[in-house]
Amino acid sequence: MKKLLLLASLLLPLANASAAAKGVLHIVLVGGQSNAVGQDSSKSLPSSLRKPQEDIPFYYAVVPHKGGAMHEPVYTTLRPGASHVEDGVGPEISFGKEVASYYDGKVSNDRVAIIKFARGGTNLYSQWKAGGDATTEGDGSVYRNFQKVIGQGLEALKNDPALKEYEHRIEAMLWVQGEADLSHDRAKDYAANLEAFINDVRLTYGKDLRFYFSRISSSQTIYTDSKDPKLVANYELIRKQQAEVSESVKGATMVDIDGRKFSMLEQAHYRPYLLHFDAKGTMAIGEAFAKAYLKDVEARKWSNPAPQP
Repeated sequence: MKKLLLLASLLLPLANASAAAKGVLHIVLVGGQSNAVGQDSSKSLPSSLRKPQEDIPFYYAVVPHKGGAMHEPVYTTLRPGASHVEDGVGPEISFGKEVASYYDGKVSNDRVAIIKFARGGTNLYSQWKAGGDATTEGDGSVYRNFQKVIGQGLEALKNDPALKEYEHRIEAMLWVQGEADLSHDRAKDYAANLEAFINDVRLTYGKDLRFYFSRISSSQTIYTDSKDPKLVANYELIRKQQAEVSESVKGATMVDIDGRKFSMLEQAHYRPYLLHFDAKGTMAIGEAFAKAYLKDVEARKWSNPAPQP
């Protein structure tokens, strides 16, 4: 199924934004697997992160934890809930707060918007596989769903009367994924698959899109303390490949999430091992993404043209 015509219809009005636009709407995409979805409730967080952030448009869709059909997408403002966990939080919550605060202080008319689709337990080599061009032909099933949700989200932003006077720019993507690939022989292909995915995302949403991805963490003891030497070897291999992609792919930045502030969630079915981040750790990931993104904004490392398919 072709997606080129759909994207052209969505992005063409953005490319023709008037020079008299009220400001820029910086659109950020979020994808990945379980730690992108969010595995913990917001109950332990301060009220500033639990309540809706009314200045940040947010479009997302959730897939039930045990599988099944994707829920009806939601267009709202940034808040907990884009998870199968009640009031669950993903890294977009703190990312959005930090970035919105920056634009409020530096460029008062600019805003950030977030579109998210992630699914737990999904791998890059098959489910997020990139077909290699600006169509969905050859793309994995989860990647196709991601593109469907992103297209719907762009349409919702375009049709929002409150955003009509803004120039819309698809500017960046946040990616939290890798665990589902290290249990397979395909671990050795992770760097090539990630580079192909980044290239495909850029063919679809704009050649200047910045791509930020988190590294599998040393705090995930389900891998570091595993009794399976192959699993440990694959964990180390993917971490190495993630660092290589950050060095070799222009505009792709790895965010390191090792350390105590990236705290983990204790879950009975994984105990004594740790796999998922708790709410505070997830917020630390979002803040780390925001720091990397805003560093690039400050350095003006991208030209911010209107996005082209």
